[in-house]
Amino acid sequence: MEEWLHEDFMYIKETALMDREEHVKNLEKEFASKQAINQNELLHEDDDMMAFKHVVTQKTGKKFRVMQIQLYKDGKV
Repeated sequence: MEEWLHEDFMYIKETALMDREEHVKNLEKEFASKQAINQNELLHEDDDMMAFKHVVTQKTGKKFRVMQIQLYKDGKV
């Protein structure tokens, strides 16, 4: 996973700021918790960025709507 993330990668959201290493560890933890990602929709993509949204469903059944924007640098996120 780290190979497609630029060395300057930063993950920013309302309650967190993570560098590349921290983000990869967090994703591994989330994938291990068997959360489901549904209703994926690509909103926009060009040479500089991608915007998409999806719904995350936790094991408890609680759902979260997520919108994400990724900026590209040197061909990586």
